[in-house]
Amino acid sequence: MEELVGRLLDRWRARGVTFNIGASPSDIAEFEGLHDVKLPADLRLFLLTANGMPFNEMDELTHINSLQHYRQILSLVPTHSNVPDAAAYFCFGDYNIEGSFYGIRLDRLNSATSIRVFWQDGDGWQCADSFEDFVRRYVEEGPHSMF
Repeated sequence: MEELVGRLLDRWRARGVTFNIGASPSDIAEFEGLHDVKLPADLRLFLLTANGMPFNEMDELTHINSLQHYRQILSLVPTHSNVPDAAAYFCFGDYNIEGSFYGIRLDRLNSATSIRVFWQDGDGWQCADSFEDFVRRYVEEGPHSMF
């Protein structure tokens, strides 16, 4: 995962995209305590290295949030037609200026996560099996490959 994060940051640098310095372990602990979740190791490594992008930054049409801006997906897209456990997903970014949202499934047991794209109309589909899988696809195929 370290190598993938390095490749992602190299991509952003080459495109002139700035990113935030890493979150602190106490930032992560605070988020986990507030939401009663445990971040998976791959997401934790990313956040400790680079805590997303500043508010107005994008790579192509993709924006990756800082941990402080993670929100439950239901606060952004309250109705879901095909995602029965939507309440467990947290938005960690968006595509096309909030045309759709990237959500990661989090729980307190750090069980299997998945990444879904959530559309404004409430539909959602799985685009990656883990945050590591998401980053791999992002780096190798581009952020547009999630759709």
